[in-house]
Amino acid sequence: MAKYRVLQSAAHNYGASFISVMNMAHDDYAMCYLLREAKEAGVDELRVNLLTGVADPAALVSPELARSIAAYCDGFGAHIQRSGSALDMVSSAEMHIQIAWGHVVGEPDGDRTMHARLHCTVSIVDDRGVRHEGETSATWICHAIKRLY
Repeated sequence: MAKYRVLQSAAHNYGASFISVMNMAHDDYAMCYLLREAKEAGVDELRVNLLTGVADPAALVSPELARSIAAYCDGFGAHIQRSGSALDMVSSAEMHIQIAWGHVVGEPDGDRTMHARLHCTVSIVDDRGVRHEGETSATWICHAIKRLY
């Protein structure tokens, strides 16, 4: 039987997976693609509707990150079901990623390495109107330009 009480855990786990090193996009981490675009655009947050796949602002979504977002959105229903709930119990689901830019301690970065802390909140509203939120954070270090291997 599908349960509402697992939605908070499902939200936390989905956000943790999205901002983790397990989220590869083409030949680099998805979060490095996000950080490069965010630095260039001067924007420090991204919102994704997990039911529709719409990401805002679109300027942060490179083709590589768009594929990653699409894959995560396509798998959202299965994740909810594996967690012990059901997608028809979810009326809305949004992921919000905030970027806190860091700085280098010690020697200046000659290779333009970007340092950032990502804070991800996944908010699921169930069909009763109850909000279930999961939060997670991760520290990222990415190169300002994509390295070709």
